[in-house]
Amino acid sequence: MLSITDLLDFIEVDWETVQIVEDATGLPNDQAHGLARELLKTQQGLYLVHQMFKDQLSTAEQRFDFLRKRQLQRAYGYFSRKYPLTESL
Repeated sequence: MLSITDLLDFIEVDWETVQIVEDATGLPNDQAHGLARELLKTQQGLYLVHQMFKDQLSTAEQRFDFLRKRQLQRAYGYFSRKYPLTESL
């Protein structure tokens, strides 16, 4: 049974971000979720997730997968507002 803390931790990371990490790493969903949570704790991790989004946007564009590109653009827009990069690395 999940505790309220488990639920809050899971809700904290949106599905699209977990999916980006899963697609970029090939990890199973539960491990991708854990990695995403850890990455969002540091500026370097945030930068890495931003780069994962950008890489997947580029791949979708190269494959002429405009539906995927549009989905990624929406998800990245939300992610960028929620987790802006504030420092240069």
